[in-house]
Amino acid sequence: MVVVALLAVALGPLAGAAPARLAFSAPQRLAGAAGGTEPQLAVASDGTRYAISGANTTSSSSPSAINVFRSSASGGRWTPTGGTLAGVRVAGPDVAVVASGNRLIALEEDSAALSLVVNWSDDGGRHWTASTGLQQLADQDRPWLAVGPGSVVTLLFHNGFSSNATHNMYVETSRDRGASFGAPVPITLPGSAAWADLQCADSGGASALLQNRRTGRLYAVWGSRHGPAGGCGVNPPTPFTLVPATRVWVATSATGALGTWTTSLAVDDSAHGNVVGMQLSPAALDSAGNVWLAWTTPPHGFPDDSGAGISLSHADPMLQHWSTPRAVVTPHQPGVLLAQLVAGDPGRVGLLYLTGRTGGATTRWYPRAAVVTNTSVSTIDLSSLPSYQGTATALEGSGCDPSTSPVGVISNNPVTCVRAADVIGIAVDKSCRMVVSWPTLSPASSPVLGASSDATWVATQTGGPRVCAAAAAPAKVVRPVGQVRSTGRGLASTGLDPWLGLLGLGLLVVAVRTVVGLR
Repeated sequence: MVVVALLAVALGPLAGAAPARLAFSAPQRLAGAAGGTEPQLAVASDGTRYAISGANTTSSSSPSAINVFRSSASGGRWTPTGGTLAGVRVAGPDVAVVASGNRLIALEEDSAALSLVVNWSDDGGRHWTASTGLQQLADQDRPWLAVGPGSVVTLLFHNGFSSNATHNMYVETSRDRGASFGAPVPITLPGSAAWADLQCADSGGASALLQNRRTGRLYAVWGSRHGPAGGCGVNPPTPFTLVPATRVWVATSATGALGTWTTSLAVDDSAHGNVVGMQLSPAALDSAGNVWLAWTTPPHGFPDDSGAGISLSHADPMLQHWSTPRAVVTPHQPGVLLAQLVAGDPGRVGLLYLTGRTGGATTRWYPRAAVVTNTSVSTIDLSSLPSYQGTATALEGSGCDPSTSPVGVISNNPVTCVRAADVIGIAVDKSCRMVVSWPTLSPASSPVLGASSDATWVATQTGGPRVCAAAAAPAKVVRPVGQVRSTGRGLASTGLDPWLGLLGLGLLVVAVRTVVGLR
């Protein structure tokens, strides 16, 4: 009895009291996908994972078709689905894919006149049918898709170059799982503060579209740059739509119909002119319907995007109250870029972003994932291959126009600059594992930004904390090839757990000898 009791105490530290570290599979290259893309991910109701990849954002490599890939629910290899989207004329980098049950709905922002092409497939992407009812208006930009209950699918976009005349966010609704869409509906109305902030092209485009799959409630997210007259008259004036946001707006509607949208000012640092969103500020819904928002926070004013961190805030489903912002990645040099967000159970979210490392005169940017809970932040570097090289300011396009160009001038404008992607991919699969995707770019495609090779990559979480509390219990973790570094809180991160294990073993030996001696 004494031996058994001492054995339990002595082996306690050996039983894995320290939390498992965050772990991901080795990155897999998507065959045929270009570099510098803006990949997106989706999970079907049967657990099959899908990825979509468009053209190179720098437009300097050979044209690339829209590619859709699939992987089994268990996490098998990613293979092309084989189908070709109908109606695509000039493939662009802005793509999206969602799943309504086992139906796939894929979207592409066609580079021909910036119009939107939507397709659907009921056979896993082997054959595609073009959706009907889309207006295919010229100048549609930064589109997003979201899936609601039943057969509802919603599309969000904003108008780009024409936004110098009048600017808004628009939604179109499908009630037959993406087969057809209704007319565009503006989200903000004249006279509102949100509408005023959008005018004179002052928005970085739509950041996210969310839809609660139980209630159908919609959420649209975008950034704006605010001044005394809203978006007009702000200094420095940045033409068209690539502007550093000093505010982040979230609008919600139960149905998406005209006049049903209410807006909430989620983040506002416009009084000091501080940037609270570089390009986009992603959002996600947790399992209780709460809205989570992430934004990048460079400590300097425009156009210096260096040294950014990442902050989080959340609100109730009706957006009545936003929590105090929490800096989950503190501002540091050279900073972070392209944050993307998913949510699981309340208080548990996942992040994907690029983090910079400076060596000599060059800064290179690498993909990193994180799981954030109420009490911890666990991170892991996903690859030793850099995605880009250059300063944060250059990669965000702000450096193209340090003194700003007059409204309407195209030359030396962020729109025409060679810059990084705006979006990288993140999702949660049926086993509550994060699935992430990111691009790399070669010097051959972009001598300015290229750092490694032209490719698009996907990796799946294999261990450590998860965004679902029920799946968060630590399991045995096998460190996969290609991981660079993992950090976590607890004894595992301090290096003490092996010593405690040895101490426990020593106590066991002493206990056994003592009992034998007593006999």
